[in-house]
Amino acid sequence: MSGPELWPQTGRVPPLPPPITIKKAGRIRRLRSVNPIEAEYSGKAEVCKVRKYLCKICKEQGHNSRGCKI
Repeated sequence: MSGPELWPQTGRVPPLPPPITIKKAGRIRRLRSVNPIEAEYSGKAEVCKVRKYLCKICKEQGHNSRGCKI
């Protein structure tokens, strides 16, 4: 049995070739894997990002001193 010509015939359909894929241009963007230790502290970092503006003039939240109406 040195080649496909000498193999015994079966009643099955021959397998399909693999699909043709087109390589996209540019660098592949992948997400960085996060360490388990780093995952514990990720919740604290998100709290800091949600912090509101605090005006130094009137001490109200929602705007800074440049946008203060006073």
